[in-house]
Amino acid sequence: GVRLHAVGASVLRVRIAQADEPGVVSVQAADESGRLVLSVRSLMTRPISPRGLAAAAAAGAPDGLYEVAWSEV
Repeated sequence: GVRLHAVGASVLRVRIAQADEPGVVSVQAADESGRLVLSVRSLMTRPISPRGLAAAAAAGAPDGLYEVAWSEV
């Protein structure tokens, strides 16, 4: 299941880990102090075709609120 542990975080560090089943991951998001904000026990992924990805991009989803920044661990 999905569980919200806290609200109000403006920055999240997200950990995505392979679960026991192929194509399934778990997700944990923590705030800047390391407190758990959100957890997802299992999330099934599936492939997307280049055509499907292009169609989603062309739909014009708003992206002003999100930024991906990678940090070396």
